[in-house]
Amino acid sequence: MPSSSNNPNPLLQVNHFSRFFHCWLSPLITKSRKQGTLHLDDLYDVPDYLKSTLLTNKLEENWLDEIKRCPRNPNLIRATLRTMGWKLILLGLLLISLIVPLQIIAVVFLLWHFVNYVTFIAIGYMLLLVLIQPLFSRLFLYLRTEVLKIIDERVKIISEIIKSMRIVKMYCWESAFKRKIRHVRTREMIKTTIFRMCTCIEMILSQNYVSITFLMMYGTMWLFDMKFDTRVFTLSYVLLSYTHQSCVNYFNFAIRDLLNYVVAQKRIRIFLLFDESERDIRLLSTSFNNIVEIDKIDENLVKQTSEVICNLKQAQWEKNEKFSLKNIIFDAHPGDLICIIGPVGFGKSSLLQTLTGEITYFDGKVRLYGSFCYVPQES
Repeated sequence: MPSSSNNPNPLLQVNHFSRFFHCWLSPLITKSRKQGTLHLDDLYDVPDYLKSTLLTNKLEENWLDEIKRCPRNPNLIRATLRTMGWKLILLGLLLISLIVPLQIIAVVFLLWHFVNYVTFIAIGYMLLLVLIQPLFSRLFLYLRTEVLKIIDERVKIISEIIKSMRIVKMYCWESAFKRKIRHVRTREMIKTTIFRMCTCIEMILSQNYVSITFLMMYGTMWLFDMKFDTRVFTLSYVLLSYTHQSCVNYFNFAIRDLLNYVVAQKRIRIFLLFDESERDIRLLSTSFNNIVEIDKIDENLVKQTSEVICNLKQAQWEKNEKFSLKNIIFDAHPGDLICIIGPVGFGKSSLLQTLTGEITYFDGKVRLYGSFCYVPQES
C-alpha cells in the first residue's frame, strides 16, 4: 500500500463547487465501497495548515508576541485568533447576519399561508430560546468555573496527602483528612449536580422545540376552532424541524462551545503565565556541590559557605488564607542547634517548606547557602 506521504490531499486543488458539496471525497468513498474497508494509508494527507505541530508552533509564536505587546495582561484569545485567522469568524457572522434571517422569513411566509397568526407562536418561542441562551451561558460559565476550582482543590489535597503519607500515618491524621476530602467532594458533587440540572433544563427547552411548539400551535388552533389537516401538520413539522436544526440547535452548540473555550482559555492562560523555571528572587539557594568538586571538599570552606538567613515577614499556602507565618527572623550557621517547638498545626513544617521554596506566597527574604536535607526524627 502507498504510504500517506504519497497520498496528497485533493482539497488543496479542487474548485469551490467541490469544496462546498464535498465532491473531492468521492474517490475515497468509491474506494471504500470496492475494498469494503479503508486503511490508514488510504486516507489523504492532512494539509499543512491543519497539522497540529505547525498550529502549536504558530500559537506559541503568537503567544510570545502577545506577551511582548501586553506584558501586564496578555490575552490568549487574541493569540488564538491570529493563529487560526479571521476567516471562520467572518463566515460565521455572515451566516448569522444573512442566511439565518432569510431562513426565518421563508418559514414565516410559508407557515402564515396555512396557519395565519398562529405562526408567531413558533417564532416567539424560538426567539425566547435564543434570548435565554446567553443567560444559561453565564450560569454555565459560573458553575463550570466553580466545579473546576473545587476539583483543583481536591486534587491538591490528595497530592499533599500522598507526598506526606508517612507523616499522616505517624500522627493518625487519616480520619481528619478523610473528612476534609469528603467535605470537598461533597461541595464538588453539589456544584456538579446543579450544573447538570441546568444543562438538562436547557436541553429540554431546546431539544423539544418542535413538540412544545406543536402543542402550543395546535392547542391554539383547536381553541379557536381553526381547521387543520394532515397537509398542514406535515408542512408545519418539516418547517419547524428545519428551523429547530438551523436556528436553535446550531446556536446552542455555538454558545456551548464558546463557553467551554472561555473556561479552558482562562486556565491555559494561567498555566502559560506560570514560569516554573524562573527562580524566585526572594529564594537564593546555592548548593555546595556547585561551588567545589566533590573530591576536593574542604571542611573549613564548608563552614564558611553553609548558612541560612531567614527574614520572613509573612508566608501562607494560598492568598487571603487565614493561616500564615509572620515575623520569623533568624540565622543558622554550621554547628548551631535550633529547635522549633509548638502544637500540631502551628506551622513547624510550613516554616521548613518556606525555607525550601515549597510555599510560594510569602513576603521577605530567605537565603540558603550550602547543602541541606531533611533528616527523619528517628535518625
